[in-house]
Amino acid sequence: TGIITDPPDKRATKTQLVVEASHLQTSTENKDIHGKILITTSPIIPFDYGDQIVIKGKLLTPKDSPTFAYKSYLAKDDIYTLMETPSLEKISEGKGNPLYAILYSLRDRMEHSMEQLYPEPSASLLSGLLLGLRKTMPKEITANLQTTGTIHIIAISGFNITILISF
Repeated sequence: TGIITDPPDKRATKTQLVVEASHLQTSTENKDIHGKILITTSPIIPFDYGDQIVIKGKLLTPKDSPTFAYKSYLAKDDIYTLMETPSLEKISEGKGNPLYAILYSLRDRMEHSMEQLYPEPSASLLSGLLLGLRKTMPKEITANLQTTGTIHIIAISGFNITILISF
């Protein structure tokens, strides 16, 4: 059992959830715990930030590949455990930080407005520049930004926030 602590990272083929675990039940144990789990599930899920969920599945330890230190990448966010395609059930909503919930909701509404106002790839680029969202940005634009060494403009910065507040 745990609470979703970040907005779901929804992509074309999967959704990733960061869950702060609070309770573990196995065939031999039943105890309170704490720690983050990165859950990979189907692309369409009815869960959001602050939802308390029951997760049923196999806990995995992240593994590094020859070209990427995945364990270290996740460890910087205090994530040491994975779960892939578990069974998920929502118990309750609104268990997250109320201020974060408001900010995430505002960000989602702004992203939706940009999608309605501008055609692609302009909407994705604008979402990246103003909100730091890369997940919907076409791969060709991301690759071009990386090639030119300007991918850093997508990161949230004080300048981006100033523009956002002005907007």
